[in-house]
Amino acid sequence: MAIQEGTALDLIGQTPYVPEVSADTLPGSSPEEARNPGGDSENSERCDDSDGANVNENIVYLPRERFRPGADGCRATGIVGYFTDAQDVVGGTGTSVSQNFEKWRREDPSCQVPEVTPPDYERLPRGRGARARGHLAGCQFGGSGTDLRNLVPLHGAANMPAMSTIEGRVATQIRAGQRVHYAVTPIYHPIRVSGVPAFIHIQARGNRGMNVDCYIRNVASRSGSSPVCLSETYRRPTP
Repeated sequence: MAIQEGTALDLIGQTPYVPEVSADTLPGSSPEEARNPGGDSENSERCDDSDGANVNENIVYLPRERFRPGADGCRATGIVGYFTDAQDVVGGTGTSVSQNFEKWRREDPSCQVPEVTPPDYERLPRGRGARARGHLAGCQFGGSGTDLRNLVPLHGAANMPAMSTIEGRVATQIRAGQRVHYAVTPIYHPIRVSGVPAFIHIQARGNRGMNVDCYIRNVASRSGSSPVCLSETYRRPTP
């Protein structure tokens, strides 16, 4: 999805989207991971021939789109997940050793540490914590760190704390028993040809009052990447 960069105020005016998906309606997906940044399809105009899925098969990684020709011309388009209990969030894989990864590892010792790089990651500024191979479905949800349909380049501040704070709160509710529909969409600049998203859109709805609809601007500063939310409720207030 493409929008004009810097139009967060326009985004606020949109009607909130509620992911409409259940375990029975998730599309059929290939168990094979997408690890070629230039695409895994024999059709040069496509990147992937099918959706992907996590090990628990409750998260779907949508096929990548080709945004330029060549060996690194495929970028992620989004994920959709449905979580019914705490076991649905185990089995994720990280992309690198980091403070955030160590937190996930304490919560789920099966979270591993391979490394795969999405297109244009190297174009982000270098430095400790300055950039991240960002999960769309995070490791703490059981998301893959080796399937490029699930990875986008993020500035460090957008990845953590902006995105990770929301992810952590949603994952905590899932582990506490809330059933959650979840969707994450990278939003790309409509003119600038890049694998780096301008925004990340996180949406979640749960059976215990969760209603999250937030946009995170993918910029280097913490203040600039602070989430802009149409709604941010994680559970129904206790009477």
